Amino acid sequence: MIKPEIDREFRYPEGQMAPWEFGNLVLGLHYHVWQAEFLEAIGQGLPCSLLAANGSGKTQVVLTTAIIWFLYTFPRGVAPVTSGSWAQLTHQMWPAIETHRPKFPKWHWTDGKIETPEGGRLVLFSVNDAGRAEGYHGAPGAPCMYIIDEAKSVNEHIFIASDRCTVQYRVLSSSPGEPVGRLYDSFNRLSVFYYTKRVTSFDCKHINAKERELDREKYGESSPTYRSKHLAEFTDDEGPGVIISRTLLANCIANPPKHKPGRKTLFCDFAAGRDENVLALCDGNKVEILDAWCEEDTMQACYKFVKHFSKLSESMLIREGDIFGDNGGIGKGMIDRILELGWSIRRVNFGGDARDHKTYANRGTEIWFETIRDIEKCNLILPNDDVFFDQTTSRRRLYDGKGRLIAEPKKQMFARGLTSPDRADGVLGALWSRKSGAISGLEDLAAIHTPSSPFQPQLEVVDFQADYEKWQFG
Repeated sequence: MIKPEIDREFRYPEGQMAPWEFGNLVLGLHYHVWQAEFLEAIGQGLPCSLLAANGSGKTQVVLTTAIIWFLYTFPRGVAPVTSGSWAQLTHQMWPAIETHRPKFPKWHWTDGKIETPEGGRLVLFSVNDAGRAEGYHGAPGAPCMYIIDEAKSVNEHIFIASDRCTVQYRVLSSSPGEPVGRLYDSFNRLSVFYYTKRVTSFDCKHINAKERELDREKYGESSPTYRSKHLAEFTDDEGPGVIISRTLLANCIANPPKHKPGRKTLFCDFAAGRDENVLALCDGNKVEILDAWCEEDTMQACYKFVKHFSKLSESMLIREGDIFGDNGGIGKGMIDRILELGWSIRRVNFGGDARDHKTYANRGTEIWFETIRDIEKCNLILPNDDVFFDQTTSRRRLYDGKGRLIAEPKKQMFARGLTSPDRADGVLGALWSRKSGAISGLEDLAAIHTPSSPFQPQLEVVDFQADYEKWQFG
């Protein structure tokens, strides 16, 4: 499954305009870049999910434009629209739509409903009226656009009802709430099915910077209120923006699935001083921490890793080509030393480019979030280890300047009095590595004895590089 993305070569049929172009030329509106980008995704028919800070204009600007563009472009189409807040529909969305009423005198306007002469219609309905959530089906020339606003407060039965409808345009929109439900899932375990856009108050020039600063001083930069209102983060009572809550992780540990033996991978997380060296073994859907220890002398730590490798290899539990390790920081030098001792390790650069570079700021972040999706679904057998548990549930989700997810840097964790998440990195690294291709032991040995060998590049996990290009509209 390929995550929906805007097609830069997309061309609208003759006589049609892009929603942002229609809004500019017909409705007389002007858009922030993110608003135009999201409208373009809607226009291309991508299932869309928008998570935006309070006051960003998602309802009064983005959704209003999308609805009017849809009825104008498809006068026989149907647009069912609901919201987790009926007041949102009646006091914000509908008045915003009605401001454009003089531009469409042939449409029949009644309270909360529009009908076109050709039979198209807009229908606003309450989430409490589940009977009105079903029965909408688009057809050629008469498509359906299903919009769910303030989706954070909408019960799953409404989403299930909308799933039963045949729609050509599907839009979720909301300010953030707790990390549960369909809205949260659309940005996490179901994100592959949606074009997603997260918008902070920093992305909205019309939002008063002084008000934002007052909120920061009033609530604190780490408070759930500030991070939800201005940074568009899902938050809960367990901490501001944690990557996974203690409740979800505990649920996975307490309710493990049946063990499905599979490929075995070994992951090494390297350290020195008071941080821990960690060795984690993955077998199919099960992972365990084989060892975790502190060692001031990195060479001694390398000898201990090699001792583990030899023992596991002799017992046929692991092949040399399935040993992975963190190549960042001190790890690079330790992998070099282990290579000199006769063992090759596939290098994983946690600080390198993510494969999905549009969503994640670096490879380490991608490893955390992609693996934690399986934890949330209770698909894994995890170690019942208190240190691993505390480390995994303490790390926060942050965002870089391009709006991409980033796992809280270790320096920031140290500033909060936390230790390096070594056991968490080891466990999640082992689980992630099982999805990476293997190389044979013969190729490893060739690389060890002939550094110039063409096999040498295979020892390092490829970091896919691509420049992030921001969508521009002329």
